[in-house]
Amino acid sequence: MLRQLCGRGAYRPWACALLACCGAAFGHTAALESCSFEVVMVDDRPWRRLSAPQAPYWVLGAALNYAYAMRFAYRIRLVRPYHWTDPYKGMQGSYPGWNKVLYFSELLRESQQRCTWLLYLDCDAFVRTFVPLTSLLSDLARRYGLNTDNCEGTSAIFAREDPMPFLNLSSGPMPTGAVPAAPFINTGVFFVRADCSSSRQLFETWLRAAANLPRRRLWTTWPGEQGVLSQLLAPGSYPEAASGISLPFESSAVAVVNMTEINSPWGHYIHHAWGTEAEKSDCPRTRVLEIEGRAGFM
Repeated sequence: MLRQLCGRGAYRPWACALLACCGAAFGHTAALESCSFEVVMVDDRPWRRLSAPQAPYWVLGAALNYAYAMRFAYRIRLVRPYHWTDPYKGMQGSYPGWNKVLYFSELLRESQQRCTWLLYLDCDAFVRTFVPLTSLLSDLARRYGLNTDNCEGTSAIFAREDPMPFLNLSSGPMPTGAVPAAPFINTGVFFVRADCSSSRQLFETWLRAAANLPRRRLWTTWPGEQGVLSQLLAPGSYPEAASGISLPFESSAVAVVNMTEINSPWGHYIHHAWGTEAEKSDCPRTRVLEIEGRAGFM
């Protein structure tokens, strides 16, 4: 499943050896080829240089995503929290999931004159298939009927979890009142087009909805930002996150795809571990060791 890599690395340390990668090509759209692309991760855990057998999953994930970005000459942002303004005093640092929402809200206020797609990945997610983002996005656009050509179309892409009662990937029972009326929209992996006003409005509205909650449990506990976004994009899906705030743009600007595309342990393009599966999974470690072996570092 993971044997899609070839070539020889010419970089040290081991994380940089991951640049020895190649991927299958798909048809590109002319509009996407005129865009720039960036990879973004937000995490507050220590990032130490360790060999693959000893490195924790968040180091392995960052290394794999760094390798992917370098393979296609994409800018990568590995962001540490607490370096930006918290407009809603008390939200920053209260629950890790809100850090990325705060960061993107600030990042998207920067002026963008050209098409720029941002790929966000949690520390337990990594790009599994080394194909350019033009190919990945054009494939999703073709199969899901998305318009990625301009800001009148799709400006953000998320994935919805599917209910799988035979799986128990959480570390404990679901909190009282946390069971959604519909599967959550997962925020561990997503695409955002930075030059579209609807993207900026999405994150601003996301934060305003959280600030407007009658109770602030979702500021500090799971499902946190995920519950608030799910209620925003699918009103009624998670009533506990009802805030009286609605999106100021057409909901079609935000596409929701199947989790098996980009946001689950079974993600074809992007692997995202869930719950305690992140600590137990050998998938990122296997990927790193495989690349090291092919690059001649074993």
